[in-house]
Amino acid sequence: MARVQLRTWEDVEDFVYGVSILGTGGGGRPELGLSILRKSLDDGLTLGWDDVDSLPEDSHTACIWYMGSIAPVGKSRAGEFLKFRDKVFPTPLVQAARMLEELTGTKIDGVVALEMGGSNSTAVVDAAARLGVTCVDGDYAGRAVPEIVQIKPAIDGARLVPIAVCDQWGNKVYIVDSPTVEGAEALGKMVSTVTKAPESTTLCGHAGVLLTKADSRKSLAPGTFTRAGRLGKSIREARNAGKDPVEAAASFLGGWAVFAGVVKSMTWESRDGYMYGETHIEGTGRYIGKRCRVWYKNENHGLWVDDRLLATSPDIITILYEDGLPTNNSTLKEGQRVGVVASPNQAFRTEAALAVLGPAHFGLGEKYIPVENLIGV
Repeated sequence: MARVQLRTWEDVEDFVYGVSILGTGGGGRPELGLSILRKSLDDGLTLGWDDVDSLPEDSHTACIWYMGSIAPVGKSRAGEFLKFRDKVFPTPLVQAARMLEELTGTKIDGVVALEMGGSNSTAVVDAAARLGVTCVDGDYAGRAVPEIVQIKPAIDGARLVPIAVCDQWGNKVYIVDSPTVEGAEALGKMVSTVTKAPESTTLCGHAGVLLTKADSRKSLAPGTFTRAGRLGKSIREARNAGKDPVEAAASFLGGWAVFAGVVKSMTWESRDGYMYGETHIEGTGRYIGKRCRVWYKNENHGLWVDDRLLATSPDIITILYEDGLPTNNSTLKEGQRVGVVASPNQAFRTEAALAVLGPAHFGLGEKYIPVENLIGV
């Protein structure tokens, strides 16, 4: 029995909104996460999670995740042949996990989220229930990240292959080996590109990062699922009490509400399987006359107000609607009223983590400075 359970629809919403806020603009759309868990409840599944220490000492965990650019895309002739399939697989993550067990001959006792996010966390809860295994309370990034090289097992030197891939069309692929983490990810991106060619919302599930319990514990950002549910609850309670939900989110995260305004423009391009772009926000209220700029590669990685740097990755930069609900860079639109929150991500401030998740990695031309020092608190 899971230590923490999602018993009501309110519990589900709190969790989905919390993981979406920690998705920092990526990690999948909250609308998809809500639909996944609605189907889970309709199917009578028991949803929840437990500590990694609840697993037997000789057990193994695997990561399961969806892959693909979050950029809106149109139709492409590249995948026309896929349209002729008469059946769509509803649970590609479940299929991918079973494929990984078959390939390696190793039983998966628990599944771990690659990252936080509206679908990449919620889908793990659903898949764990369907597989009958433990959903581990934690993830490998403490936020959402665009590249698999940025998760803690990769930073710690763990092998992420083999990887099993299954999409909703029924295509099944193994990445048996790859000399680099970047190579494995590039291959996975290629498969997901074909998957999404006939229909951009089609899901491409991956299973990999097969680790012993001890190695999983070493790389885990623990308790992030429970934290996400509490984050969503704190925002809901603030809104119901007539308080500022954006300030409530900042307070819960140990961060700061640094801007509020109206989205004036979003410029972006889809390149190499990622969505690159900037969100420009014109200030309102006490920020009137000021402008905010957020740079993203799938997720938000740089924040400036009037050209003054306020935060970079690995610290967390998230844009919320003024009612405290999470936004996503693929669906955010001009004219929407938003608030911006910046908060620390202490666990990813090591030299090795900064090498792959700091501003230099993204070519931002900035040196990493902790968000609390930039804001001046």
